[in-house]
Amino acid sequence: MTANRLRFAAQLLFAGFLGWLYGGDLLRFARAQGAPVTVMNELPSLPLSLVGVAVALTFGSTLVLKGRRGPGWGPWKAAVLAAVGLIFFDFVVLSSRRSLGSAEGALVEAVFTVSGALNDRATTAQVPRDARGLEALLGRLGPVPLFVEGTRVARWQVASRGTCAGPSAEVAGAAPGTLLYCTAADGRRGWVTLVATAGAQTFGEPAVVSVAELWVGEVSLAAEPPSADEPTWGSDDVDEDGP
Repeated sequence: MTANRLRFAAQLLFAGFLGWLYGGDLLRFARAQGAPVTVMNELPSLPLSLVGVAVALTFGSTLVLKGRRGPGWGPWKAAVLAAVGLIFFDFVVLSSRRSLGSAEGALVEAVFTVSGALNDRATTAQVPRDARGLEALLGRLGPVPLFVEGTRVARWQVASRGTCAGPSAEVAGAAPGTLLYCTAADGRRGWVTLVATAGAQTFGEPAVVSVAELWVGEVSLAAEPPSADEPTWGSDDVDEDGP
């Protein structure tokens, strides 16, 4: 294979990459507009996706035509500059403003932040019976990485479900982004789950993400303080003289 053919193949692959990247973003944006729930930190940018698809088509078409016009053909040079500039703008300029964490990671963090706050309120006799008073904490969790029909969920919510035999798996009208809290009948354990999509799939119906361990924040009784009669290391009561 000649150097010219290798160069042409590489350029053709680059045109395909641009089409796959920005065409995929355009399809994801369109799908999110009608999806009951979308799990993403940010929706793809519609203007950037449209520009990317246009650049990919222009790059591909001028690549084919330049074989007849020569590598110095003006439209081909412009297409190359546009493609390189687009990639630089997207992956250097815009990437610095995007969240580094995943949407799934933000959901898990919300579950365990709330369960951690409830654990702090637990006593040695019982766990909190409801999740009231967590509004300030929810406000510090950051943007909700969920969209309903293309519109971001405005804020995290928490709902108490009373008593349960285990982690709550029923949505029962709760909005996406709602953290569900329920407690065992004896008040000795509690569980936090989250409404988003089943398994945190990118698109889906509202559902509790999972009742598997990774997605459930458990609330348990506070540890009993050590007894006054219980010996502790470093106690002054130890006989230093020995037998």
